[in-house]
Amino acid sequence: MGKKTNKERRRLREERQAAQRRAERRRNLITLGLVAGIVLVGGVLVWVSLEQETQPGPADPSLEDGQDGNGSGDNGQNGQNGSGNGRSDGDSASGSDPVESSESGDAEGAAGDDRPVACGASVPEGADQDKPTFDEPEQVLEGVADPRARMTTSCGEVVLDLDVQRAPEAANSFAFLAQQGFFDGLRFFRSRPGTDMVQAGAGDNRSTWNVGYTLPAELQAAQQDGYPPGAVALAVPEGEPAGGGSQFFIVYGGRFMDAVVSGGLGRTYPRFATVAEGLDVVRRIGEIEVVQSQGETRPARRVYIESVEIEPA
Repeated sequence: MGKKTNKERRRLREERQAAQRRAERRRNLITLGLVAGIVLVGGVLVWVSLEQETQPGPADPSLEDGQDGNGSGDNGQNGQNGSGNGRSDGDSASGSDPVESSESGDAEGAAGDDRPVACGASVPEGADQDKPTFDEPEQVLEGVADPRARMTTSCGEVVLDLDVQRAPEAANSFAFLAQQGFFDGLRFFRSRPGTDMVQAGAGDNRSTWNVGYTLPAELQAAQQDGYPPGAVALAVPEGEPAGGGSQFFIVYGGRFMDAVVSGGLGRTYPRFATVAEGLDVVRRIGEIEVVQSQGETRPARRVYIESVEIEPA
């Protein structure tokens, strides 16, 4: 009877142990299932989050052209950026190049732009229409003695002496585009108060615009004389003096050359003309209050090039 009882006890103990092992396995399976479920749900949430982050957000209306958030007016200064990127008001000579032709930059299209025209002028006929591109400029200055460009702007007339001796290709290109009516109706779309310059010549008033050809690095005038007030030079991509096209800038004060002397800027912009008359007009354009748009400065009032005529001196 006693032996039977001991066997019975062992059997019962073994059954309890087996039951405990089965219960432990069930708990482990449940735990694994919960962990797998959590991992799965977490992965789905992460995927959804990433999908949402990769979707483009709504455009910020404050960055649209003509909605800069800064007031418009007629006071202030301006310095400039040859064709693409540049600095905001008061920027120093160091940092990003203020006269480079850029692959990115401020877009100044005409649509929805209700800024007033500067200097009491009106919008010229054909203004803000996109311009054509060209494979290369035709030779138009052969036989023209001491050519000049008479530029009529919203704020007055500016006369440029074209330097056909030291920058024949750039001078000819400017004259060719002028004879094509290319500059008529374009704007001074960039203004830099920190370096005393204004910029124009983009076929759609955007710094990314390309005329279709590039000009050689004619740097003789820049190397010899620098960029004093009245200097007119091509805007070029940073580090690419042979990358100029239709975009140009006019220096109206001494701070641009100060930046060159201090080493903040180089003599890498092909200088092809000098203001012979109307530097006060350029300065007036440069003194128009500027507004910020996508990291760029531009006149708060629209300033148009109404026409450019090529004539002998």
